[in-house]
Amino acid sequence: MCVLVYPLVMQTSDERAKAEDGLSSCVPVRTGTRQRRGKHRPSTGPGLWRRPPVGTDLRKAVLDGFPPERMVAYDLYMPCRFLLLQSGRRLFCIDEAQDPVRFVAGDILQGAQPLSELYGACSTIHAGYFFHLFDEDDQRRLAHIISRLMQARRGTTVLGSQLGRPRAGRRVVPLGGRAFVHSPESWSELWCGPEGPFDESQVIVSAVLQQPNPKDLMADSVDVESDDRALLIWSVVIR
Repeated sequence: MCVLVYPLVMQTSDERAKAEDGLSSCVPVRTGTRQRRGKHRPSTGPGLWRRPPVGTDLRKAVLDGFPPERMVAYDLYMPCRFLLLQSGRRLFCIDEAQDPVRFVAGDILQGAQPLSELYGACSTIHAGYFFHLFDEDDQRRLAHIISRLMQARRGTTVLGSQLGRPRAGRRVVPLGGRAFVHSPESWSELWCGPEGPFDESQVIVSAVLQQPNPKDLMADSVDVESDDRALLIWSVVIR
C-alpha cells in the first residue's frame, strides 16, 4: 500500500471560511502571483504553497508502475482541495468512476479514522512539502503517526522533500504562527533521537540539502538569506 500525504494550501481566513462553507475559493496560481476573484496579486510572505495539488506525484507513481488500486491519497478536508483533485482527473483524462486510487480526508494530527485503518499496512509513504508547515512538536507527532503506518519489514520507506536549512530553526509562516525547518542532522534526530519513533538500529535515515532550481515554485518561499535557502531531500527506510 502506498500513501501520499498532501500539504495544506495556504489561504486567507476569508478563503478558508468560504471553503468550509462549501464555497470553493481555492485559487489557480501562476508563478510569482496569487489570483483571487479575477485579480493577480504578488505572492506575500514566506512559505507560501502555490502548487495546485492536482495529484501529479500520484499519477507519476502510477506511470512508474505502482498499482493504482493500492494507492491512497490523504488530505485535510476542504471542498476546494477535492475540486482540484477532480481537476487532476480531467488533466490526466481519468474518469472518476473508474479511478482506482482512493482519496480520503481527515486531520492527521487528530488520528482521523480513515488513516488509522492503514496502520501497519503501508510499504511506501510520500510526504512532499509537508512537514515544514508545522512547529517542532507537531512534526515530532507526525513522525510517530507516520511510523505507525509503516509495515514492519525491511525496505518499507517514507520519503519526501521540504524546506531545509544548514542549521535548523524556526520560521514565520503566513497567517501567523511559527513552523520549524530542519537541517539534515536535526531531521535524523527527529526520527532516531530520544523522542523519535525509531532508533538507529531500526531504520536508515538519509537527508541532504539541495539548492532549489530558480524555476521551482518553492524557490522564492524561503524566509532566510539567499545563501541559506535549500530543499531537504530525505528518506527513512526500515533496515
